[in-house]
Amino acid sequence: MGNPGDGYEGKALATLLYDFSAEVDVVPAADFRIHPNPEDGLQFANLDHALRGFQGGGCEDALRLLRAALCRFPDLLASGADGLASWSDLGAHIRYRTHIPRQVGLSGSSALIIATLRALAMALGVKVDPYLLAEAALAAETEDLGVAAGPMDRIVQAYGGTVLMDLAAPRSASRIHSVDTRMLPPLFVAWSSTRTKNSGLLHGPLRARWLQGDPEVTEVVDQLRAVVDDGMAALSTGDSEAFGRCMERNFELRGRIFPIHAEDRAMVALAHRHGCAAKLAGSGGAIVGIVAPEADGASLETAFSAGGFRFLRPLLNPPAGDGTARRP
Repeated sequence: MGNPGDGYEGKALATLLYDFSAEVDVVPAADFRIHPNPEDGLQFANLDHALRGFQGGGCEDALRLLRAALCRFPDLLASGADGLASWSDLGAHIRYRTHIPRQVGLSGSSALIIATLRALAMALGVKVDPYLLAEAALAAETEDLGVAAGPMDRIVQAYGGTVLMDLAAPRSASRIHSVDTRMLPPLFVAWSSTRTKNSGLLHGPLRARWLQGDPEVTEVVDQLRAVVDDGMAALSTGDSEAFGRCMERNFELRGRIFPIHAEDRAMVALAHRHGCAAKLAGSGGAIVGIVAPEADGASLETAFSAGGFRFLRPLLNPPAGDGTARRP
């Protein structure tokens, strides 16, 4: 809740899903290599397939992300962690894989960067502060790769669980707070199985408007901050209906400043037909919704599958000390 305002000094509420993951292995070796994953679009059936991949921005994304993470890792060491002397001498083979649906707004890019930074820290025996980890991951994309992105995804991945964050400038770890995941209502996630779009390309024009002080963007971000406050108030009283109305308001506000694809609107409309509130999970291609008390989960899944969409009742990250995942 709160996105896309998180990229423009807004507030956000985010939670992790156990069902998806990005994994990076750092294996000690005499030299240093990054092994490309064949599943990342580096192999093509023919020229047309290759050209479509290049035009869609889906080629070599993972390699670029890992290289950007490598460039940012010394910043984490310089922030006070031990191990700086051994960094330049590190020999390793890096392998990666991701089970996150690609380019549908489910934080796949940031997850690979966070995983890379964590794996490097483990290889050097370095403990990294989660706030600094999130900031380094964000800088890798926004400064090194020129991607327009907000901090929300990186913060929730670095901290874990469910996180409430106030991102007004200057950002501070003191305004990031863990929220009991058990407060969340039953959720579902649905996403397109065919459409992919680079989120940075979508955020670029909005970023430009924000930097220019566009009054409409400023107004919407202020209202999105209020939506997060109202959503947290609803969670604190266990009012799932009120929380759902906040999700709907979030979706409405987003449409004022951000292009919403017809397929995304179709997914939200499909949720509405089953009495469920829903909004975009990220920049487009996936939605998150509340399973209404009167909705049948199996029928909901069947309806989305029939519409050509993937559907999931996610495993949410457990509260601290719980030790088990919870499917709402």
